[in-house]
Amino acid sequence: MLWLFRFLRGYLFIEIKGEYFERILNLAAANRITIWNLRCEKNRITGCISINGFRKIRIIKRKTGVRIKILKKNGLPFIAVRYKNRIGFIAGAVIFFAVLKFMSSFIWTINAVGNVNISDNDVINACGKIGIHEGKLISKIDPQFDAQRLLLNTKGLSWASLNIEGCVLSVNVTEVQNSTDEKDTAPSNLKSKCDGIIEKIDVTSGNVVVKVGDTVASGDLLVSGIIESMDSTVFVRSVGTVTAQTEHTFSKTGKFSDTVNKKTGKTVKRSVIDLFGLKIPLYIGEVKGTYESKVKTHNAKLFNKKLPISITVKKYILTDEKEIKYNKDTLKNKLETEIKEEIESNKFSEYDITDINESETDGELTVTITLKAKENIEIEEKMLISTVN
Repeated sequence: MLWLFRFLRGYLFIEIKGEYFERILNLAAANRITIWNLRCEKNRITGCISINGFRKIRIIKRKTGVRIKILKKNGLPFIAVRYKNRIGFIAGAVIFFAVLKFMSSFIWTINAVGNVNISDNDVINACGKIGIHEGKLISKIDPQFDAQRLLLNTKGLSWASLNIEGCVLSVNVTEVQNSTDEKDTAPSNLKSKCDGIIEKIDVTSGNVVVKVGDTVASGDLLVSGIIESMDSTVFVRSVGTVTAQTEHTFSKTGKFSDTVNKKTGKTVKRSVIDLFGLKIPLYIGEVKGTYESKVKTHNAKLFNKKLPISITVKKYILTDEKEIKYNKDTLKNKLETEIKEEIESNKFSEYDITDINESETDGELTVTITLKAKENIEIEEKMLISTVN
């Protein structure tokens, strides 16, 4: 910051000539006159000196017989003298610093720090719900009080603090640590999630109440968390897998005539500028008809820092409604493909399609696929244990 201080006070770049110019340096040091950036060249010395220092050194130079010459004037005082008759420049400088001072009284950027499971956008949106957003006056923010409000209005946070550095608000948070100890040790049963015939049982904890070959229905108890002995009853968490052969039916219905939106190839763009939370549309009128839309937001940056100024561009891809007609085979193949995609999403260990049926009614075709599969059918259910006698 020393260079800034010297620039504001003004300084001179001088040349010292003479046979004994070393004496003036000694006298300057004795009189506490600072000369910096000294450079010696044959019979002269150059360096920088403050305005007050130059006035003093002119007095003591008479004792040394050296000559001092100003080579260059630097700093704000000399710039001000140079432009004193240029009212526009001075007015522009005043307005610039006034605007800079005004802009520095707002929050420009909000950063989330310390969040892992909660996204940055969720933290920033939570701040918005309590009235803290980009463009907010810094003087209107009470870090301690608003941090408490943020905790009360946001699930999943155990601690929060707001730190303001310049125009940047850092939201430091700590998330609630979900303890898995209770889940891992809480007594539970394993029940069947669907009908099936049991083919394999692999249980490491709990009391198995079924055996291979048994037929079970949805909701039946497979493994109990209650283990009884001669003199005691123990409650445990049931852990394991139960594989069964199951049967499932999937069905889809489609029309022989359908209306779809097809892209025309034409696009329309609409832009909106967001300036400190004030949205300014750069268009007139609305987009009519049917369309698909995509939105992109571009944030302004300065020195790789995000500013509270952005432009949002919404792209409308125009479409036309067109009628598509299917014959029976085409529609059947389409529906079968959709059903098979749904089957794959269930992630059965293995499956075999046993039957494919179709039925036609009132311009619609229904395709039904039946299959047999092998899958794990157990689902864990916590036990509710009353401690009241």
